[in-house]
Amino acid sequence: MEYQIVRSTAGRDRGELFLVVGRQGDRFLLADGRRRKRSRPKQKSARHFESVARVQTDPVMGDQISDKEIYRLLAACRRAQNA
Repeated sequence: MEYQIVRSTAGRDRGELFLVVGRQGDRFLLADGRRRKRSRPKQKSARHFESVARVQTDPVMGDQISDKEIYRLLAACRRAQNA
């Protein structure tokens, strides 16, 4: 399964990284694994975030990526950007 990592460009969470975990109408569902869990994602319009990277997960996991894995993916992306 492929996921997209995005950076918020508007709102109180500006500059934060999120993983797109779904879509609801014209809004995207974003999670960060800590404050915004997969079970309670943040809804955000596409014009309020920018794409940072795409990541491929293990095919065995399918759609069942955990909050722990989301957090690890985003932490790795943060480290890569700071290096």
